[in-house]
Amino acid sequence: MRRPIVIITFLLTAAFLALLFILGETRAEEYYRGMALPECTFSRIDQIENRTVNLCYSPIDGVLSTPEGNLPITGKETVVSDSIDPSIIIEKLNTSKIWKSEVSSPSIPQERYHNIAEPTLASNGTLVFYAGNHFAAKSVVGQWWGYIDPYFDFKGVQVTNLTNSNFSRQVTDIFKADQHVEYDPARRLYLWIRQSEQVISGGGLANIDRLGISRDLDHWLVYDLISTNVLNQAGIIRAVFDYPETVLTDRYLYLTTTVYANDEAKYGLIFRFPLDELSNALEQSRPPNINYEFILDRDVEAVTPVDGASNPMYFGSHLPDNSNIMKIYSWSDDSLTINSTEVTITPWNAIKNGAVCSSNPDAWWCKATTSSRIRSAWMLDNSISFVWNAVVSYDKGISWHPYVDSATIHLNESMRYERKYHLADPNTSWVFGAASSNSQGGLGVGALYVDNRIRDSLTNPYVNFAFGIFNNTEDKWDMMPILNSSARLPVTNERGNNDYTVGDFLTTKAHIGNDLYSWDAGGYIIVGSNYYNVKPFYIMIKN
Repeated sequence: MRRPIVIITFLLTAAFLALLFILGETRAEEYYRGMALPECTFSRIDQIENRTVNLCYSPIDGVLSTPEGNLPITGKETVVSDSIDPSIIIEKLNTSKIWKSEVSSPSIPQERYHNIAEPTLASNGTLVFYAGNHFAAKSVVGQWWGYIDPYFDFKGVQVTNLTNSNFSRQVTDIFKADQHVEYDPARRLYLWIRQSEQVISGGGLANIDRLGISRDLDHWLVYDLISTNVLNQAGIIRAVFDYPETVLTDRYLYLTTTVYANDEAKYGLIFRFPLDELSNALEQSRPPNINYEFILDRDVEAVTPVDGASNPMYFGSHLPDNSNIMKIYSWSDDSLTINSTEVTITPWNAIKNGAVCSSNPDAWWCKATTSSRIRSAWMLDNSISFVWNAVVSYDKGISWHPYVDSATIHLNESMRYERKYHLADPNTSWVFGAASSNSQGGLGVGALYVDNRIRDSLTNPYVNFAFGIFNNTEDKWDMMPILNSSARLPVTNERGNNDYTVGDFLTTKAHIGNDLYSWDAGGYIIVGSNYYNVKPFYIMIKN
């Protein structure tokens, strides 16, 4: 029964695109529809007892394991030597304003921790779901953490015909990294995105974004988005997803990702899934197919969703051929089209600016695998804001250090741009800002930082974590150091090489539940010389 539905969906989409062509309207953004099929169900008991969950294993023809990477900004390599206004007020640690828990358990294999930690979290105020790059865990606030193995169900099965009657069946881990988790309080729904390794499927290069849904973090229903299956209707026959990001609205789960298409091009992709359908699927004895829509933009390399936006939903991107121009999107509920406009922002330097790094080859951030793609976006009042990594000089190009740049777009003022929420000061390097507004209109941000006044901080830094609240009177961030690393970069990675990479993102969310706290944040520190010598933390912060 599935094939006719898929054919009808394809024909309707083709008819819509043909109508746009007849009317003379050409758009960079392409609209498509699709349907995700239920893959399987599994439970933590299955994991604990190491049961085989064959239905969860995806048929593949091979696996292409790839190292951790990062999406570069491919804009102009000119150097902006202008300084930027300092925006930081450093406060002393106030332990009465925070509660923190190290995400640690004897059941979490040590090698699953990583210097590219990528903490993501979802909480209903009591039950917390926390994931890093290569592990996941659950906890009731104040109690022990229990391991949720992201590799357990996420496997590929390769079948080889040896003779007419004999087959070889090989099961392989295909989970790679890049997890994102969300919680929908209206439907009591946890959502979990994981990304697979690159695989050979149907003779072509592909990978999988696996979407899991649960109410209790113990029982899961999963759906797979196989890149080539999703994008073949757009004429893309070899495609790989990377850098997923997620945001919830009242009606939808939005998932954005970069697409590496046909071995060369990088495109931006936006999915949306109806939350009602995802929630109702958990109530069915035979889980149904799930409808989704997606927008493909071949003019950008990545798209970031705006936390806190709803109808319309907003997104933003830097243009790859000119990073001083941002493309802002709005997508209304039930609309088959997405609107976009371009906004010019103040020139800035990418964190891996070639000219800067050629004159500072030993700088830790130049040796790291990192980029200036947008890491966080949020809505506050009637404005949307975006932040990303950049570098600045306070002495006309003699020395440089990282900061977090920002762009605020005022929606009710003809898309007026303002640089307002950057994290910068001459004594401190800031990277990977992640901000969120709370229900009282306050704005909080978590970020990694390096104290540039400490000896050898340019080449072998201590990377620490701070959280701040925006001070509207001073127009600055009141930043409070919370976590301090006891070991410097670099660490030794899995291949035995020096690794200066941290990040690749952090998470800050408005706190759900207890009014005593305003934000939840995920941060971590480096505590040893190996890649797995890290301590991740779940943190709750008062306003």
